[in-house]
Amino acid sequence: MLKGVTQTKRNFCAATAVKTNQNRGADRVPYKYAVNDTVSNFVIKSIKEYPDYHIKLYELEHKTLKTKALHFDTDDTNNCFGINFTTLIGDDKGMPHI
Repeated sequence: MLKGVTQTKRNFCAATAVKTNQNRGADRVPYKYAVNDTVSNFVIKSIKEYPDYHIKLYELEHKTLKTKALHFDTDDTNNCFGINFTTLIGDDKGMPHI
């Protein structure tokens, strides 16, 4: 059942891309980056493919800040992002630090 829904969504994305003349969805040209390529001051550290989900995962690291980022390259036109960071405590008194 899920496979049918996914295929319908893929067909819809392809039809939308053709109608609006945008390179998004199933008709877009996939990224052709390689390990150690630089993109916007990020270095690509590794690339993993998940063919069952039609996803290519890029693991990146910022050259200066050493910040790590993940990019999930897929033909899905729904975009989202998340930012996570660790906040270290200043002491061990048990009080919230945020």
